[in-house]
Amino acid sequence: MSAERNRAGAKARLVAVAGHVLTDIEVAYTWNIERILRDTLFFGATSGPTEPQSVGGAEPLTEDEFTIDCNLTVVGHLDAYKAEDAAETHLRTLEATLLAHPRLLGVHGLDDDPAFAQFRCRIQDVDGPLHSPPQPQQDNTIEAAIFFTVACVQNIH
Repeated sequence: MSAERNRAGAKARLVAVAGHVLTDIEVAYTWNIERILRDTLFFGATSGPTEPQSVGGAEPLTEDEFTIDCNLTVVGHLDAYKAEDAAETHLRTLEATLLAHPRLLGVHGLDDDPAFAQFRCRIQDVDGPLHSPPQPQQDNTIEAAIFFTVACVQNIH
């Protein structure tokens, strides 16, 4: 395995896994204004401390721990409860998938890449659901959102 961090690779694999299991919404690697009027899961910035692999005799870094900010939004509902419930249903589906496949491998119908065996991912720090007031520019429909992070650990050998 590579001794280098691959946060972009973990994010790309999460997009592929989420897009495979969340078939009713769009899953995006990056935010795009054209998607704001559709049910969408955006994967955003990655963050986490970085440490030098070797400083003055320090032990080599063996893991890279980081989080990926996510925003799940559903639109077009007439009832706030139904909007929030729809958002939570999508989050539960993704969470169940990550719990069953924390290394992002073995997802039925999705090709495996052995490079991802070095990752472990899970959902954490969920904020929401929350809903908007009726949106006059969108036929008085209600949207709901959940903001969460996906915690990832990459084994570095």
